[in-house]
Amino acid sequence: MTPDNAALTRRFTDSADGVLWLTSSTSPGQEQELDELGRELHRNKPLLPVVTRSDEYEEDEIDGRLVKCLCNKSAPRRALQEHDVQMRAEDKLVAMGVDKALLKPPVSISAYVAREAGQTAAAMSDAGFERLYAALLDITGPTLAYKRRKRAEVLLHHLEENVLGSLQSDVLPLPGDLGESSQGALARLEQQRRTGRARGRRRPSRGVRVARGRHDACAGASRIAARVR
Repeated sequence: MTPDNAALTRRFTDSADGVLWLTSSTSPGQEQELDELGRELHRNKPLLPVVTRSDEYEEDEIDGRLVKCLCNKSAPRRALQEHDVQMRAEDKLVAMGVDKALLKPPVSISAYVAREAGQTAAAMSDAGFERLYAALLDITGPTLAYKRRKRAEVLLHHLEENVLGSLQSDVLPLPGDLGESSQGALARLEQQRRTGRARGRRRPSRGVRVARGRHDACAGASRIAARVR
């Protein structure tokens, strides 16, 4: 995905009033998929999980030959997967700090089986589309409620994501960094002061060395004068 496409996608998701989470039945309820939707979920948009490709191969006899046909998953198997997705999603939302009440009951569909069966009313119902339509109608209430407060939600989350986020990442660490720098500078000054004292104790001053030198010279001259006498 190019940066331009990513920016365009972000504009569309920003304008969305609800979230449809399409997750494949081959590996349903992958939590990292919700990470991609985290920004929208934190804006209190309702979430409807849709388990796609809810079908499996079954053996059938056609003209005396056993063949494999792709059929809808049984109702118990669909219910089991939907329950698993529900539990995973609830745990993930709690971990993300999102109200799990935004989560709607998952539904399962198989677009392939519905299409292969001619998209008749019975085929669409068996493939799960009647349940999907009912779930979409059910989510319109929370979606419209979000739409009515959308302007306030957008402003609130702009402040949280941009203004408050910048303050927390850029401004708040500054006093701590300044304190650490000050402590480091004080420690270096104290170390230099101690080092200076230690050197002062080990070495006599230049004036003392000169005085000692003069005293030794005078003593030597006196001894020489005494010998001459």
